Amino acid sequence: MKVSLFTDGDCTGCVKLQAPELDGNDSPPRVVVGVLDGSGSMSGKPLQDAKLALQWVVRQLRPNVDSFGLVYFSSEAKLQIPVTVVTDTNSLAMRTAIASLQTAGSTNLEAGLRLALEQLPEAGGGSLVLATDGIPNIGATSAADLVGVLRAGAAGKDGDVRLDTAGLGPQHNEDLLTSLASELDGVYTFLETSAAIQDWAATRLGDALTVSARQVECTVHGSVALRLEGVSASGQTVKYPTMSSGEVKHILVTLADTPLAATVEYLDNDGAMDQFRVTHVETDTLLVDVQRNRWKFVDAVQQAKAHADQGQLEQAQATLQAAIDQMEASPSHLQPPVLEFLERMQELIPMYHSTLAYTSLGRQRTTEAARGYAMERDVGGRGLASAFTNPGQALMRQLSAPPAAPEGGGAEAAVAPPASSLPLPPPNMMRSLSVGAAAASLSPPSQWKWMGEGRYTDFLPEQQRLLEEAFRRQDKTVEYRIDGATYTAYLEPMVQMNQSTKFVRQIKRCAAT
Repeated sequence: MKVSLFTDGDCTGCVKLQAPELDGNDSPPRVVVGVLDGSGSMSGKPLQDAKLALQWVVRQLRPNVDSFGLVYFSSEAKLQIPVTVVTDTNSLAMRTAIASLQTAGSTNLEAGLRLALEQLPEAGGGSLVLATDGIPNIGATSAADLVGVLRAGAAGKDGDVRLDTAGLGPQHNEDLLTSLASELDGVYTFLETSAAIQDWAATRLGDALTVSARQVECTVHGSVALRLEGVSASGQTVKYPTMSSGEVKHILVTLADTPLAATVEYLDNDGAMDQFRVTHVETDTLLVDVQRNRWKFVDAVQQAKAHADQGQLEQAQATLQAAIDQMEASPSHLQPPVLEFLERMQELIPMYHSTLAYTSLGRQRTTEAARGYAMERDVGGRGLASAFTNPGQALMRQLSAPPAAPEGGGAEAAVAPPASSLPLPPPNMMRSLSVGAAAASLSPPSQWKWMGEGRYTDFLPEQQRLLEEAFRRQDKTVEYRIDGATYTAYLEPMVQMNQSTKFVRQIKRCAAT
């Protein structure tokens, strides 16, 4: 464990912790239990995506090392696959069994969680992966009651228990899924598209399979206040249940009159308790300012969501824009994490343009981003690395690759094509785009031929989302198919600053082809 202390030369400090890095042979075996919602509302694409997600989880477990089990719940819960060590022989059989599941009944999430917790070993703990599209309507239904179920079930385990949650479809309760994940050291991810699933599985398993430090406690000396969220703290002691290989945490502190210092203790993978004290302090204004901006991001997106939940969409957008303006004026505005914060807020603003845009996409993306950045974890599902991607996640992304063909007689769903091959809404749905001081209309499609630069924020919200996926993947083109005719947008896959320092996406050329 590496621990460093920094100040900004004034009244703010930062404690930086970095977990030990493991190679593939150092990571201990892990038990992973899928918890799959099979209620009637999951029929169709939600169930297809959920099954594909858990198939990817099985695919990325290490043969003869890790174990997998599956709890399938609707009105009742059933142990569909008993916890078994994954092998080259049974991996396909597990994925085929997942593919055969059908929907029926109501949503008894309590029963699913209780049965899943029972499958984890008493010693060593394990990981739960919950995939659901809806709101529980049988058994315990409130966040408080379901968190109590998790707390009681995990208390009997001599080891860490983690729960990651995946929301499917636009109507799931993202606040509930975030509360459940937060209780057991996990994250919530919105699986908006099938194309997000593989990346989500890689990042979540990259965390779970590379835990290198447990029961981490950091006591900060010489501070009067800590900025925390999503982790437990007692006085000036911060507790992290687990940290994965190379994972980094920062504790932002307000300094007292006494010198800054930190005492750290943790369990390594051999069960040995390591403890030490750090007193050396360096001055790093930019590092401390990055952490200020991280919390500024978390506060802004949470406030924006609170406004939007009250129907105050314009105020939500104004909150995000104010945070953007402040970050752009901060000393660390060109640091990679801050550029990422700015980009995410620019992505979120269009999701508050209308009630439909907010309820179908904005509230989920906002909740996901707030939790992920508060924990400094890459939640996955976006298809690109983050400033908070840890080495285990990066390695799992590299190792993850789609199969050459469906396995099990076509039982396993195919991975969705990249965004560049997905049809976008017709050009006649577009607003006019600014071209210098002039404007060009792209309606009707037969007249769609335009050259110049345009801001992606001039598109409708749904178009912005799809174009954003293409930009993130650094696609060169995005095709529009309308009545047999193909239209192509030629993209400049980069972020640039214009004269007012606002981020813009460049579209080099649009043409009928």
